[in-house]
Amino acid sequence: MKIHFLPTGTLRVKHAFLHPRAGFRRRLDLLTPGPWSEPLPIGAWLIEHDGERILIDAGETTSPKDAPFAQHTVTPEDELPSALKAVGLSPGDVTTAVVTHLHPDHYRGTVHLKTPMLVNAAEWAEATSLRGRMIQRLSGAPLPDTVDFKLVDLSDGPFGAFHASRALTTDGRVVLVSTPGHTHGHTSVIAIDDDGIGMPSN
Repeated sequence: MKIHFLPTGTLRVKHAFLHPRAGFRRRLDLLTPGPWSEPLPIGAWLIEHDGERILIDAGETTSPKDAPFAQHTVTPEDELPSALKAVGLSPGDVTTAVVTHLHPDHYRGTVHLKTPMLVNAAEWAEATSLRGRMIQRLSGAPLPDTVDFKLVDLSDGPFGAFHASRALTTDGRVVLVSTPGHTHGHTSVIAIDDDGIGMPSN
């Protein structure tokens, strides 16, 4: 098994985003002047295993709309094709793509892929609800029609401490798990390496 980090540009966010206060003050701090973080990487991950090349998130493109609390720096050379080329691959080599949650810096790079992007059905339901659509409109980042999202249910039962999961490979060594918090239907991917690290204990 090989795991690659694929950088696709950088992002600066307000300190209020990284260290939020409770209640209404949090939203106010995001919209009013304040200090900014150092540049943070916007990235994706690629797992090569048993003939599969599984992409986790797709990074950004050169067309993000900055928000009052987020500033992007992405060049054409930062986008997914160049990131994959750096590890000897191309978008056509990706066999499975999955998005952890529906924030633009995680799915916009999907425009370079031919394979559908898997998304947790619970995340999709939240993002396409009235509240989700309102947030997207206010942030200027609606879900694009150009991305081929494919809904999946986490129907394989618990995986270790995670209450819901879905295997992404036939041998069960790459697993999508439910990790709500950042968004309602947020997911993460666990990869069990060649030494068995990542396998939940009984």
